[in-house]
Amino acid sequence: MLNKLLFLIFSFSCLIIYPQSNNLSVQHVYKELSTKNLHYIEFLDSIKVINGSQKKGTEQVDFLELNISIPIKLKFKKFTYNNPNPPFYFRDSIFLFDKKYSIDQLFYNRKLLKNDEPLHLNYASGYTFSVNLKKYISLFFWDSDLPTSNLSYYIILFDISDENKVKSYFFDGQMSFDPNCFGDFNNDGKLDFIKWTHNNDLECLTLDGNKFKKIKDKTIVIEEKSNNTFLINWDKSKWFKR
Repeated sequence: MLNKLLFLIFSFSCLIIYPQSNNLSVQHVYKELSTKNLHYIEFLDSIKVINGSQKKGTEQVDFLELNISIPIKLKFKKFTYNNPNPPFYFRDSIFLFDKKYSIDQLFYNRKLLKNDEPLHLNYASGYTFSVNLKKYISLFFWDSDLPTSNLSYYIILFDISDENKVKSYFFDGQMSFDPNCFGDFNNDGKLDFIKWTHNNDLECLTLDGNKFKKIKDKTIVIEEKSNNTFLINWDKSKWFKR
């Protein structure tokens, strides 16, 4: 009973949404870069947590399953496994429309998986939104192995316009988990992504075919103030005509 209680405490601490004090300032920057606002719907009402265990051969490992969205059939399964290089069937995964997506296989090259330790990601937030009749899900995760003073976020983007042909895209090192990093910033009808990593200028990537490509000569210079807010230096920045 004690072990079960300790597991539940550990599991909930792993899945807690990490608060970010500068998120409102980050959101303000994103909105300054866009001439129109997208409608983002955050997954909140349907979130449900289930604990259980999975057995394979002689091994049995506890896990926590987070139902992010029941109507969309979206789950995040996190194992409490201390092996630095666990087998693939004991690695954290996302389930979307009943299809399994291994977190490690999403972010690492398959050939390198056996040599890389698994990512220890915790769920931060998730959203649905649409751009030019295309439907998307954006999921944000933070790495529990990094110091909280310098958190960076991993993003998984799913194109769910066709449930039978789901497309996935991945980003890491993002400074915030604000959904406004996605939009149509140059009003050409294509999905864009603002890449914002610590101590670097902001870059714009656009979805061209099945890949996000950097748009040349478009950067935003950010100044960080002492009160943990961010401002755009428009004199040094190069952006689309507004």
